[in-house]
Amino acid sequence: MAYLRRTAEVRKDVRRQFPWARSIVMLAAQHPGEKADRGLGRHIARYAQGDDYHDVLDAPLRELEEFIQQDSSRLTGAVAQTRRYIDTGPIPEKSFAAEAGLGWMGKNTLILNESYGSYFLLADILTDLDLPPDPPAVERCGSCTLCLESCPTGAFAAPYVLDSTKCISYHTIETKTDLPPTISEHLEGNLFGCDICQEVCPWNKSKGGETRFQPRPAYRAIEPANLREMSVEAFRSAFKGSPLKRPGLDKLRLTAQHIPRG
Repeated sequence: MAYLRRTAEVRKDVRRQFPWARSIVMLAAQHPGEKADRGLGRHIARYAQGDDYHDVLDAPLRELEEFIQQDSSRLTGAVAQTRRYIDTGPIPEKSFAAEAGLGWMGKNTLILNESYGSYFLLADILTDLDLPPDPPAVERCGSCTLCLESCPTGAFAAPYVLDSTKCISYHTIETKTDLPPTISEHLEGNLFGCDICQEVCPWNKSKGGETRFQPRPAYRAIEPANLREMSVEAFRSAFKGSPLKRPGLDKLRLTAQHIPRG
């Protein structure tokens, strides 16, 4: 995750890269918060059960961006300058989401919403329009620390502070090497990502969301052990358009060897 260091200054102030920016429109897309009841899906994070959210959200986000441009032209005679992102640019989405009122920053460093819990994805549109801000969300975690206590690797150094080097999601998604013993011995069956700190959160009760995030039927038919014999062609076919293409077959095989059969 060296990109975080490279873009640190821009993340502190996006106007360093986008000097024309005056407002950020923050958006959230709910995902079902469900897992497949068997097979590979039981070992995949909830947001990754279906299609890649970058692909799912791009079209509606583009439509909104075009609407902003067209409406600004109609109202002011000038086309608004915009730039859309879906977790792909140097934008601190969670901080802006909290400031925009989409939710508050939970102690597990995820944004929590009263209606949707943390089972949603963020996107944003930068614009040169000077838009009136929405009020920030009110923090509602109170004295609850279930998320911090539930982490099997002790990845939370303190409330609101996540040590990525101890995080299951980081090691199963971002790295290309085998898992260190400190992670593999506490993997809890996770192959791609981890939802443990979300599963215990009292706010995560809502179901619903975009149907393309629903668990893929193929995930019920494949087991982690099957990845060992799976060809590259079969992998590409089964996981086309899925977030699992990010770590790739070799990385998934390395992680799968730490998941007990059955």
